[in-house]
Amino acid sequence: MPFKARVLIAGNFLSALGNGLVFPFMFIYLNEIRGISPALAGFVAGYGMFASLVFSPLHGALIDHWGPKPILVGSLVVSAIGYIGFAEIRSFFSALVVLTITSFGQSAMWPSQSALGVEIVPSEYVTRYFGAQFALMNLGLGLGGLISSILVLNGKASSYERLYLIDGLSFLVYFVFVIFIKDVGHRTSSER
Repeated sequence: MPFKARVLIAGNFLSALGNGLVFPFMFIYLNEIRGISPALAGFVAGYGMFASLVFSPLHGALIDHWGPKPILVGSLVVSAIGYIGFAEIRSFFSALVVLTITSFGQSAMWPSQSALGVEIVPSEYVTRYFGAQFALMNLGLGLGGLISSILVLNGKASSYERLYLIDGLSFLVYFVFVIFIKDVGHRTSSER
């Protein structure tokens, strides 16, 4: 498998590790730490999924027009801002704003990284590439959840906030990885 594909998979693993830190605790964080009612905390989680679905057609069109790399780079920055913003949630409304930002970034990340991977990997390795990508993504999510269960101190907002800051930083590290993938993932003016 080409080195560029390995770099992309490694970055994806790191972002999955960061997401694994926070996914198991989002409801608890919103409800018990930030005082958002269980019904509204559940609504916020569902809203994030709905917002991602709404944004997806836009991201597909942007990837087709500009290429997957610029969209991936932008999505990683937006995702980092969104997850870092989770540490600042203080109300239902701020949770919706943060989830909107995060959903916008995440719904662009998944298709753009897949499209970039297809451009990087020779056709005979595409199945292996996606198998490795999803296996490492699941490993990252699982390890992140395990690590966060050790780091979280119940009742301490700072321990939850730290997890969201680490998750945001994981997207910035992935951003650096993607920047170093050269000569692929862009559309020329004639292609646009």
